[in-house]
Amino acid sequence: MSDVAIIGDIIQILPFTQMGIDVYAVDESDKDSEEFIREILHKKYKIILVIEKYYVAVNKEIEAMLWAGRERPVVLPIPDGIETHFIGEKILKERITQATGIDMFKEENKEE
Repeated sequence: MSDVAIIGDIIQILPFTQMGIDVYAVDESDKDSEEFIREILHKKYKIILVIEKYYVAVNKEIEAMLWAGRERPVVLPIPDGIETHFIGEKILKERITQATGIDMFKEENKEE
């Protein structure tokens, strides 16, 4: 078992097998896909890469693990190459604002 895993659609994640990363394909039509992702989170991975469209389900579980005081992996959302939701950017902005108390990314009203 690798220290790194990736979760997403098979077409997008298959190339990662060549890098020695454990690959977990999610079937969107499967009703148990969220449970499948939760099971992967509880394995002994140090880093888990998640295609953005599945990150929402993973994020809820990560927050629950954090509040329970459990050891948790670093979970990084990655764009799927088709449709980008900028989830990673939004999370980074939230964390920096939370840590500093300052919204360093807010856009100032520019007068023309």
